Amino acid sequence: MSLVTPKYSIPYLTPGDKMLDIPAVDKQQSLRIESLLETANVPPGNPDLNDVLARLNQLEALTYQSSGVMTFTNSNFEVYSARQTVGVFRFGKVVYFAGSIRCVTANYLDVTSDRVIGTIPAEFRPAQYFGGVMQGSGTSKFYLRVESDGRVIASRAGTHNNNYWMSTGATWLAA
Repeated sequence: MSLVTPKYSIPYLTPGDKMLDIPAVDKQQSLRIESLLETANVPPGNPDLNDVLARLNQLEALTYQSSGVMTFTNSNFEVYSARQTVGVFRFGKVVYFAGSIRCVTANYLDVTSDRVIGTIPAEFRPAQYFGGVMQGSGTSKFYLRVESDGRVIASRAGTHNNNYWMSTGATWLAA
């Protein structure tokens, strides 16, 4: 979260931001810019200045980063291994979804089933559903769909014994 200078509302980082050494320098630079604008008699609210500040805010939003995990809502599925937690990573509007899932019930996800396996947090959800074919155990494949309400749905994996794995790797734009 940014703070702003008193007169021209120039944003600068706060000590709680990820790069702890930057806020003091950033604030000094913002105050220096404000001093130069005041010396040049540029009034607050100048349309050109407002455009620049709006663009700075857009750029700040594009560099927003966060991460989360998929919550399993179906007891027939779990994380394949501790190293392969199903995570969601956001960089600006771009979301990357990756990890491996294990189905623990034989033939639970057959060619006619459509199973909700979990949900992802709101900030990572696509504007409209995303779907794609993913690799499963051996030569099998399955269809993975992520809905705009955060549901993660798997279907059409074929007939398998239990403990088969389903890897995920997908990218979409957040809503």
